[in-house]
Amino acid sequence: QVAATNAAGAGSTFQSLGNELHASTKTVLVENSRLVRTAMSDRLSDAQSELPSSSGIQGLAGSRERGLVWTQALGAWGHNDGSHDASSLDSHSRGLLIGSDVPLDGGWRVGGLVGFGHTDLDLRGKSGSADSTDYHLGLYAGQQWDALSLKLGLAHSWHQVEARRNLAILGTDQRLAPDYDAGTTQAFGELAYRIEAGSLNLSPFASLAHVHLQTDGFHERSGALDLDNPRQNTDVTFSTLGLRLASKPLGDWKLVPSATLGWRHAFGDTTPEHEAAFAGGPAFKVVGAPIARDAAVVRGALDLALSETVSLGLGYDGQLSGRTRDQDLDARLSWRF
Repeated sequence: QVAATNAAGAGSTFQSLGNELHASTKTVLVENSRLVRTAMSDRLSDAQSELPSSSGIQGLAGSRERGLVWTQALGAWGHNDGSHDASSLDSHSRGLLIGSDVPLDGGWRVGGLVGFGHTDLDLRGKSGSADSTDYHLGLYAGQQWDALSLKLGLAHSWHQVEARRNLAILGTDQRLAPDYDAGTTQAFGELAYRIEAGSLNLSPFASLAHVHLQTDGFHERSGALDLDNPRQNTDVTFSTLGLRLASKPLGDWKLVPSATLGWRHAFGDTTPEHEAAFAGGPAFKVVGAPIARDAAVVRGALDLALSETVSLGLGYDGQLSGRTRDQDLDARLSWRF
């Protein structure tokens, strides 16, 4: 009985030392990169078609020949069931993006955005949590050749992470509170083909996005415990195939309902790892909650033209699989000049 108790205590100790929180934080930061990516992609969809895409008003007089300023508020929440090696986790994010774009000769449209936000996550059943203050900078460009359209985007996000976790080491509780910086760099491209079908605009599309996350090194010290966490990289690529549907503007207010359905596949570091080492000792790795390899993409939106120059859009976006659910709501206000 004593041996069993000691074995259980040792198992709890090693599990607690494992830095699972830091690995799962990578999962959330990689998944949340979609918020900036989707905002750029949706804005280009708005500008490229005479009919509305999944998140905006198009077809206003002269929209393609004019510049535009937009601001978008974001709220996101997610749940990951974890795995046999990692605990489940919950996350919540909120933020604001501000962007602008203009048309160029040759049919190109280019723009950029800045933004900020905050993300928090908690490990279920574990005494660990983290908060991240996020700052975003992005550039995007699009071109259209008749029914075929191209979208390109590049963005970088700076993260200031504050982690908090408790360690239960053979009957004693120790609290670790490391702060560290991280950066997410991403690039994406998309091809879409517009098909007009009566009162609907159908756009099959294929997109590819690569996300690179780098976390800076940091130390964790509490009592006799001394852990060294070196700088680390995580790379995940997302491919998405899907279909956008949008109706023609309805009524005097030009109300536009729209939807997107798709399938997303992830490959690369889909089970993020975190490496650490005791001072003077060998390194070890633990894994975090995995990123879904396959997920359904579901989006719905309602857009409203308030005037010839001002439009308002509301949207829901979900990345859903059997073990993960990442969802967000957004509201965008646009002004053409």
